[in-house]
Parts: sequence; C-alpha cells; structure tokens
Amino acid sequence: MINYPKRLIMMIKLHKMISGTSSRRMKSSTKGHFVVYSNDESRFVIPLDYLNKNIFKELFRMSEEEFGLPRNGPIMMMPCDAVVMEAMVSLIQRSSDS
Repeated sequence: MINYPKRLIMMIKLHKMISGTSSRRMKSSTKGHFVVYSNDESRFVIPLDYLNKNIFKELFRMSEEEFGLPRNGPIMMMPCDAVVMEAMVSLIQRSSDS
C-alpha cells in the first residue's frame, strides 16, 4: 500500500519551495470551477486554473488508483481529508495571489 499522507506532505513542501522562489506569479485567469469531495465527504469548489497545478494532477492520479474513475457525477473521493485539501487550496491560492 502506498503511503498517501507522506506523499502529499512532500508535494505540499515542494510546492511551497517552488512558489516561494518564483519571481513570476500568475493570477487566475480562467473562469469556472469544478467540484471534488475529500475522503471525509467535505465538498470543495476549486477554480479550473488549479487543474494545471502538479499537486492536483497527482491527487487525481492517486484518486484514480484508489477509487477508479467516476462514471457519472462528481469526483467523490480525493485521497486526503478536508484539512489537507484546505491547506493545499490555501497554499495554491496564496502563491497565485502574490
């Protein structure tokens, strides 16, 4: 079994390093959102721009491994709880706003 929490923590740290040293920051330009649910069934409305972030790409890959692809409807489970999702969204938002 893969240790997802450890992997997510490493990805968050890597994102902090990359966004903290980057002199060029991009503002959110895409209008629209998508909905995901954490493994504790908390609902998150995420800007479409976040789909390009490596941390979300990895979350989707891990979700597919763990739960498979949804046939109809929203992505029901991300491989992390609400606290981790909030931390990742907040981190990405702060790095995009700067």
